[in-house]
Amino acid sequence: MKFLGSAAAVLLVFAAFTVPTFMSPPPDESVFVKGLKPDEHESILYIWTRDADGSDSDFLAVVDVKPGSRTFGEIVATAPTGSS
Repeated sequence: MKFLGSAAAVLLVFAAFTVPTFMSPPPDESVFVKGLKPDEHESILYIWTRDADGSDSDFLAVVDVKPGSRTFGEIVATAPTGSS
């Protein structure tokens, strides 16, 4: 019976160290964030967009996603892509 208690304790310790690792999300492998420090985050978001009626070029929209910025959530720049 003593062996069973020791085995249960070992399994409990094993589970405590493996479950969080198993449940953690995959690492962000974006080339744009690899150079950021652990406490740094992206401050802009690039969005490929399409003209609503398809008559003009698709375009790239740049959105400010830095919390606390005065332009947070706004499109700060656009650039046509030349495709439609």
